[in-house]
Amino acid sequence: MEQTPIEYEYSGIKFKLYRYYPRIADWYEPETCRWIVDNARKGWTVIDVGANVGAISILAGLAMGGGRLYAIEANKEAADMCQFNLDRNGLGGRAEVWRFAAGNVDDSKEDRVLWLAGTNKRSRDTMKRACWDMRTLDTFCASLERLDLIKIDVDGWDYEVLVGATETVERWQPFILVEINYALHRRGNTLLDVIEWLESTGYILCDVLDERNWVLSHRSRCDEINVGQALPPMVGRINRILNALLTVRGMASWRSGPAC
Repeated sequence: MEQTPIEYEYSGIKFKLYRYYPRIADWYEPETCRWIVDNARKGWTVIDVGANVGAISILAGLAMGGGRLYAIEANKEAADMCQFNLDRNGLGGRAEVWRFAAGNVDDSKEDRVLWLAGTNKRSRDTMKRACWDMRTLDTFCASLERLDLIKIDVDGWDYEVLVGATETVERWQPFILVEINYALHRRGNTLLDVIEWLESTGYILCDVLDERNWVLSHRSRCDEINVGQALPPMVGRINRILNALLTVRGMASWRSGPAC
């Protein structure tokens, strides 16, 4: 069935989703999108892990004005829609969609992966158990000539993706945009695990966008990114970072409404 395209605009960059799950129509991460537009540079290489139907992939590809984009998506249906959307937005020549589940092992593995239901806006996401082609980013990125940004949004597998990218981040020191929230506990991981990984790789938490997307930078590159233009004053930034930490720990937020 033909779908009505959804148009988005962030900081003057416009794009459309032509194929999508109905629930995507409500997708909105303004701070994350503005950060990408403010910081992406011409010629960057970007990896979008958990690309879904391609919204962030398209925005990053257009914001770079060149470079290479690799969208990784385990769900075949979503991966096909992502490729279609990239092509329709003029990115087919420098964007590739890869279908596998990123994680901390290179193997076919039976496990549960979040499956976005697609029938209507009331459909509920489910954890689908199946045998997945799983790969680490260290393996996937072994032949890359550069890497500038890794975006990760895989609903609970995020820490394991980080672990599977340890050699890659030590080699290229890319900026990382990763969703860290309550879903961390679905995989038996904790906030302490994430903090220990950051310390072991020389990365620090620069900010939290949309109350769940962590901006990570290697200590040597902090001055290369813009963490102020699209954000509220320093007090607000500190409040949001602390609020995100408390939410991951399962504690109540002192702000109005849930943080995730």
